[in-house]
Amino acid sequence: MKARTLAEIDAEASASATVPRLIDADQIADLMHLDKRQVYRLVREGKFPRPTIEVGRYRRWSASDYVAWVEAQRDHGAKQGRHG
Repeated sequence: MKARTLAEIDAEASASATVPRLIDADQIADLMHLDKRQVYRLVREGKFPRPTIEVGRYRRWSASDYVAWVEAQRDHGAKQGRHG
């Protein structure tokens, strides 16, 4: 599966106002250049949002929530004088 860019995921999420685009931990890991286990570790540590939907062992995040989190991290870094 080809990894998609953040802009592609955000565009798909914006295109459907009634049904949010959902992404899984593998997709988030690809976008963040992390291992999937690190995504779940960040969730446990409260450093990354909890999944939007949890059904059994399946977890999915809203793409728009992911984009908002990335933007918040960018804003936070800029306030601290870091570039991100």
